[in-house]
Amino acid sequence: MRDKVSIAQRNLPRDVKPPIISKFDNDQAPVLTIALASDRSLRELTEIADKIARPQLERSPGVGEVRIVGGLPRAINVW
Repeated sequence: MRDKVSIAQRNLPRDVKPPIISKFDNDQAPVLTIALASDRSLRELTEIADKIARPQLERSPGVGEVRIVGGLPRAINVW
């Protein structure tokens, strides 16, 4: 597949970014999805997921990656 894309890439304009080719492996698909819910604010719940839940899950044997999807990321406005 990479060879075919390389051949086709020669016909693309020079300022086009090169395509990203990756192999999909079913072992990389999520095995477990966890949803957090609470009476706390969304910002606070996101902070708990990022600072407490993620590090503990990442240290578990056999865990390759932990992603936080959704939530409310921290933002600082400087005036």
